[in-house]
Amino acid sequence: MAISSRFRCSLLILLSLSAFGSCVAVCWGAEPNSETCPNADLVGFSPESPDCRGYELVSPPFTNATASVPIAVSGSGGALAVSSGGFAATQSDRLEAYYLVSRTNSGWSASPLGPPSASFGDPEPVALSPASGESLWSMRTRQQSAYALDLFAREADGAFVEVGPMVPPSAEAGAPANTYESFDYQGLVKYVDSSTGFTHVITGINGLGPRWPGDTTEAGGSGFSLYEYSGRTLTHPALVGVSDGGIVVNGETLPPGRVISNCATYLGATGQEELYNAESEDGEHVFFTAVGHDDSHCPGGVAAPAVTELFARVGGVETVPVSEPSAVACKECSTPATAAEGRREGVYVGASRDGSKVFFLSTQALLGKNSMNLYEYDFHAPRGYQVRLVSTGAAEEENMAGEGGAKVLGIARLSEDGSHVYFVANGVLTGGEVNTEGAAAESGADNLYVYQRDAVYPAGKLSFVTTLSAGDSGDWSSSDARSVQASPDGRYAVFGSEAVVTPNAPGGLQEIYEYDSLTGELVRVSRGEKGYVAGVETADANSASIPIQSYVNGAQPSITTTGLALADNGGTVVFEDAAGLTTAGQVAAAAGVKGVYEYRSAGGIDGGEVYEVSDGAEGSGSTFGAPGSGGGTDESGEDIFFETADLLVPGVADTTVELYDARVDGGVQPVSPPLVECAGLTCQVGRGAAASYGQRGSEITGGEALGAPMARDVVKAPGRTTSTAVARARKLAAALRVCRKGRLRAQCEARARKRYGVKRAGGTR
Repeated sequence: MAISSRFRCSLLILLSLSAFGSCVAVCWGAEPNSETCPNADLVGFSPESPDCRGYELVSPPFTNATASVPIAVSGSGGALAVSSGGFAATQSDRLEAYYLVSRTNSGWSASPLGPPSASFGDPEPVALSPASGESLWSMRTRQQSAYALDLFAREADGAFVEVGPMVPPSAEAGAPANTYESFDYQGLVKYVDSSTGFTHVITGINGLGPRWPGDTTEAGGSGFSLYEYSGRTLTHPALVGVSDGGIVVNGETLPPGRVISNCATYLGATGQEELYNAESEDGEHVFFTAVGHDDSHCPGGVAAPAVTELFARVGGVETVPVSEPSAVACKECSTPATAAEGRREGVYVGASRDGSKVFFLSTQALLGKNSMNLYEYDFHAPRGYQVRLVSTGAAEEENMAGEGGAKVLGIARLSEDGSHVYFVANGVLTGGEVNTEGAAAESGADNLYVYQRDAVYPAGKLSFVTTLSAGDSGDWSSSDARSVQASPDGRYAVFGSEAVVTPNAPGGLQEIYEYDSLTGELVRVSRGEKGYVAGVETADANSASIPIQSYVNGAQPSITTTGLALADNGGTVVFEDAAGLTTAGQVAAAAGVKGVYEYRSAGGIDGGEVYEVSDGAEGSGSTFGAPGSGGGTDESGEDIFFETADLLVPGVADTTVELYDARVDGGVQPVSPPLVECAGLTCQVGRGAAASYGQRGSEITGGEALGAPMARDVVKAPGRTTSTAVARARKLAAALRVCRKGRLRAQCEARARKRYGVKRAGGTR
């Protein structure tokens, strides 16, 4: 195999391997693939990508000329949930069917997720968890009417277990529905959210839908109610937005079980425009908004709070006021009784995954600050000090005087652990502090800040990141589908901006940037390859984008590992660009043809390089798919999923857009494709032919059991003399060299030795 013309190895390490009596040259870091890759002879091997990436076809071939759309991806990258018109081997009778596609020891395989059509009608998946193989469905039995719809959990073994009905029994009576008759309450009754394992499921019914007994929410289009199922085979749900006996509304202490707002109750923010961790991972914390009389849709004669407030329902029994905290939670908070006295709305903007921290916006002077401010409610903090002002800093004096102030516009991203919150404000909160590019916050500008409170800064620290532009308003919009992501610990963030964030940015076009909150480094990742003039020019002439994670309208437990643009360690950022950024692939690409790229760094985010992930063929674009889809990287950055109509591996029977994985150590064995019989528009696997097309290729199975995850051991290519042990040693040396470059060296080396260490008797290393 010829080494790529742009292969530049910055450092060679000669590693003595006494166990094998030889020395091997190993390249470290994010360099293009070379002859040291053990998968270099596999079909799909990509010499222009770093770290021995190779293409694998994830969506099975012979898909009846319909695309396979990724919906959710597991954190490890080893399983995805996809929708398709039906794979030939599964013979779906529906226009759209759903499958679990997983990597096993024999390659990728697809199993149908849907229920038996003979038993259920009108099935619709509402949440999918590819990591566990579980899913949640709304559907009805063949004996139920079109007025009925129940929730069923599909367990990992393929069994369907009823969770509970979505409408009251009194409203679901009627003659059995026919096969394709739609749910009569469509749009009135909906799934809202669920916890991991679907042990807690939240549903909602608007004011025109049927009510469960005990629900006093006013009838009408805006009177939304919230319910929760906790368990399996339940006959009715529990109301969410209720008092525990200690909630005071307009001077009245509500008894247990009384609805707090008869106007409306929403999960997360009003209208459910913000659902980021509004239900905790275990389902024990549910954050809901009770609509008050300050809302134009809440008439004065209806029992409701004076203003719209944020609450938490904990363990299904305790209701905690969050945006209007009690004196027990915040002894220094100002809590006026009426709007005229200064009581103001609390707006939910996100929570930590475990539910221990919740963040909200308010103009109420809770802690003596009367601008629009960002607050944190910490359930683990000492009593009396559970509420903390996040948007604090140099603007405090102005704020106290009633002028200026933080003027928070919105949140950009909150880390999963709640330790970092990125937000945008017009106020100057950090005085004259400048970022690594020499820029400082400007009064009235759209300033991006990060507040971090973790083991490094236990008392909290506020830092200025950069100034965004008016065209970046989607980065902090109220609807949570933003061009901003953060690593689980919040250290790294990636965002899109039209502003001149770094000196090498053109401005006016959206470019992608990465930020390291620990070092303050800020780097443009959507740029041309170093030394490639044409790449720099096209990068400046085209906008870029990252996959979008959307938490609204059907959030699911796997959402945080779906549509990832950023690897957990910050070393990989994936993005789309219509520019030809590198010397490979996109050189001849026509203007406007999108390609998938990665920015890969080691040791520090400012020392990375841009590589092409897709093949960049002229006239055939490659993308991550629709916003909110399963395209993007996995948590480690080793798997990058994208869609293209280009035929990157053999065995594809049509020119439909297919789903691929550009995987570290990936590729398929060079074998002949299966026999194919075609009838009309439908192609099927020929009789007697296996449905696989290579040891590491995709295969179709009709079973419903999730296959065992495939070990990421090195596979020896046919005809090569390199032993598996030597190949593992090479990869170990490369991995250790990367670890020595900086971040979390001890943990990094431990992971490297566990993954690539020498196998000993008994399976130990």
